[in-house]
Amino acid sequence: MDKEKKGKLKEVSKSKEVATSKKSYLKSHWKTILAIVIPLVLIILGTIFSFSPLRNVFSGFVIQEENETNLSDVNETNVTEPEEIIEPPVIQTISTFENITNQTPPSFPSGGGGGSSNGEPSCTPSKTCLDYPGLCGTSLSNGCENILDCSDNCDANFTCFLGECIPPSIQISSCQLLDKPTIYILNTSINNNNLTDNCMNIITENTTLDCNNSYINSNQSFAGVYSDKSNITIKNCNITMGTTIGGAGIKLISPDNSNIFNNILNSQYEGLYLESTSSATITNNTMNNNWESGIHLISSSNIIVTNNTANNNWKYGIDLYQSSSNLIQNNILNENEYAGIYIYENISLGFGGSNQILNNFLFLNSWGGMEILSSHNIIRGNFINRTDYIPFLTFGLRLWDNANNTIQFNNITNCQYYGLTLINSDNNTITYNIIANNSGYIGIENNSESTGNIIGNNTF
Repeated sequence: MDKEKKGKLKEVSKSKEVATSKKSYLKSHWKTILAIVIPLVLIILGTIFSFSPLRNVFSGFVIQEENETNLSDVNETNVTEPEEIIEPPVIQTISTFENITNQTPPSFPSGGGGGSSNGEPSCTPSKTCLDYPGLCGTSLSNGCENILDCSDNCDANFTCFLGECIPPSIQISSCQLLDKPTIYILNTSINNNNLTDNCMNIITENTTLDCNNSYINSNQSFAGVYSDKSNITIKNCNITMGTTIGGAGIKLISPDNSNIFNNILNSQYEGLYLESTSSATITNNTMNNNWESGIHLISSSNIIVTNNTANNNWKYGIDLYQSSSNLIQNNILNENEYAGIYIYENISLGFGGSNQILNNFLFLNSWGGMEILSSHNIIRGNFINRTDYIPFLTFGLRLWDNANNTIQFNNITNCQYYGLTLINSDNNTITYNIIANNSGYIGIENNSESTGNIIGNNTF
């Protein structure tokens, strides 16, 4: 009886030990159990409800399991603490991301940028041209991706230029770049002997400089006004610059359609210098006491030079070099050291000639009134009076190494020696001129190397 009780007590004690051991094991392994059970439950639910994205997520879990322990081997002596459990990392499968990135993004109405989850644009155009006062053009943003057309965004009389509304005029008071298509008005005189470049430099087409009768003075040999841009106007300037090479009142190189008027360009190396210029108008300017010429045209064409005064210049009043199809009319050219008008053409270069020299007044020019080394010119209606520098050398009008000029209706009188002389000049027409009271050759000297000239109906 005692043995039977002892056996039952022993079995009960063993059962309690096993139960205690199971509780301890579950307590130590609950994370592992949950990591196994929860994915299995969700996969089952995903299968039931066809919730494939969730199934794909959890199908990618990698679970590191421990070796199972045989509970029957657990006893009082061999029960040990379980090793530390390393929680498995969560790894999403590629298929999960493919399901996201392969979806077609929502489309947005024109003018929107970006978007929200409900397909509506997140950028609503809000700006108009009125939000950009003083700016213009077609490069202004409406606040989204669209571009506004604000080409008419400027006030009346303003001009849209490079995105900026330019006023009809700008006041200036110093030497500077003129870089906007507007009227610059000089509101004070400038005296600057420290210049390192041209004073006014016009670098934009359709620009006007109005000096408002103010002075630009410097002893540096740069240009008072310089430009190589077309469609410019320079007016009402009184300019005196340096007297060595480079000093010029106004210098234009390569522009078209320029207007130069009502300027005074005195006492510098050259008054007005134009090179490779076409279709300019030069009128009502005064260019006196310059070291070279009052007006100097080089390789220029279709220039209108009218109603200007060029007196007391060291060389010429007006000097045309390799220039063609120009009109020189109604100018006063007095007391210039070499000649009132000088026209030179290098025939071998094939450029020059075909100028019209009409109704100019040339008085008291030292060497000669007019010297023409150019062909196909029309010289008509000019008044040439008194040339008296060196006896036996001065002339009223001299034609030299040229051909096919027309000399008509000119008045050449009181010259020191020659009235009109031809040297190596052929096929010219010389008619209806008054050539009188000249102290040397009273009329026309036509040397033996000049042939084919038509001379008639002149008054001597």
